[in-house]
Amino acid sequence: IKVIAKSTKGIAIDVARGICDKVKSELPDAVIVLSTDIEGKLNFISAAGKDAVAAGVHAGNILKTVSPIAGGNGGGRPDSATSGGKDASKVDDALKAVYATVESMVK
Repeated sequence: IKVIAKSTKGIAIDVARGICDKVKSELPDAVIVLSTDIEGKLNFISAAGKDAVAAGVHAGNILKTVSPIAGGNGGGRPDSATSGGKDASKVDDALKAVYATVESMVK
């Protein structure tokens, strides 16, 4: 499983979701989590390709685990999820947690 976790600023949530969807469709064994901070609003977007989902990865559960690190919550489907956050200073810590979270999910 390939894991991408990246912080962005100034990218609208729909654009970030589009990036995640493109990665998910082109790399079926990939998991991507993006954070986006636009006008002081923090969000996380996650997607998992079909092979990653088959291996046990759940995009919604990734965000349920990492979003609280940045003071947020949220979740979604196994292949796609969105959540919010409140503490932008904790984004790097949340994104670092993505790797261990994915590792714990893979069968």
